[in-house]
Amino acid sequence: MYSHPGRRWPLCDPRHRSRPLPSRRRVLYNLGSDLFTDEITTMRHNCFLPRALALAAGLFVLFLAGGCDAASRAAHPRALEGTLIYTQFDAHEATARPRTMALIFHDLKTGHSKSVLHSSDVGLKFFGATSISQDGKTLVVEIVGRKNNILLLDTRNLSRTYINTPVEAMYPRLSPSQRKIVFYGKESRSGPLTIWIYDMETRRSRKLPCSYKACVRPVWGESDSQLYYAALDTGGFSAAAKSYLVRRNLATDTESVIHVSVPGSPIAPITFLPQCKALFLSKRKYPEKFASKHRLVSLQRLDIGSSGVITVFQSPLLGEASFYADCESFFAPMLPTLPATYDDIFFISPRNDLRVRITDDRLGHAYLLWHPKRLLFPDN
Repeated sequence: MYSHPGRRWPLCDPRHRSRPLPSRRRVLYNLGSDLFTDEITTMRHNCFLPRALALAAGLFVLFLAGGCDAASRAAHPRALEGTLIYTQFDAHEATARPRTMALIFHDLKTGHSKSVLHSSDVGLKFFGATSISQDGKTLVVEIVGRKNNILLLDTRNLSRTYINTPVEAMYPRLSPSQRKIVFYGKESRSGPLTIWIYDMETRRSRKLPCSYKACVRPVWGESDSQLYYAALDTGGFSAAAKSYLVRRNLATDTESVIHVSVPGSPIAPITFLPQCKALFLSKRKYPEKFASKHRLVSLQRLDIGSSGVITVFQSPLLGEASFYADCESFFAPMLPTLPATYDDIFFISPRNDLRVRITDDRLGHAYLLWHPKRLLFPDN
């Protein structure tokens, strides 16, 4: 998808393949190979002369005439920018064990993709990117099922550095200053889930105290002194779990509960976005009889300073999301049905009632991570 100049594009040419979106307030359409959406307005265009479509300097310029009513754009479309990073595997995790996996960089502007890490590189373990530095140079990769499982990948030359941790680190996240990595894990097979912080300078990890049965899924706030995480009254996520959203001040070593979920609907932080000062959460609602394939996944937003959460989107087919720069739209894998052996990644804009398919490869996808810069491609 590409940006076009700010002008009104009438859509009376059937070759544009326009169709209304479910809300009937917006239309989804193509100009050439580009996909756009915008508000529907009815306009009368004079079509007594045919139509020429010219390509100049990479921009489509459309000259229309004729006698037809058409929906047209109210403002110029905006193309997706940046790089989408995700793990691609050959079988959906809910139905079979993947045999091959790859870490993919997908350029949203051109649609080009590049594999930078393969399952053969890490011993057939499941892996995925969980965090990336603000400058896009350092990617944090979790390798599931082994110790020393935090991998730092330099996106400029793809060099790798492994970090030694005392536990199998889950969902490692790089701090805003890039000096620390937070993660959670168990010291023993029967031990509780606790949160740890790795210092990049001293190369040492320290465990944070947890006053609950389990403390999981930590994310950084605006600085290295602030953490958000989920605290559980059971040993892990389950249909009976009641969870608490906790904010911890590392400078004063104090914590406060800012949100409480009901039993059977545990919440977990996804990310904190400083540009909108909001924390994004995933919430899963389980039936009385625990069955993960029937869970309802809900994405929620908590604005810092407010007391209530806002539901952004929900679907039983939704995987975990990575939010776009506007703090509203997001990328997420979605199953075509339940159960399924594959999913596809979509760009979803709830406000605009828009879903755009990013992948169509009948494979599984996980660990989505969006970065505003173009990474690994020639014109960086």
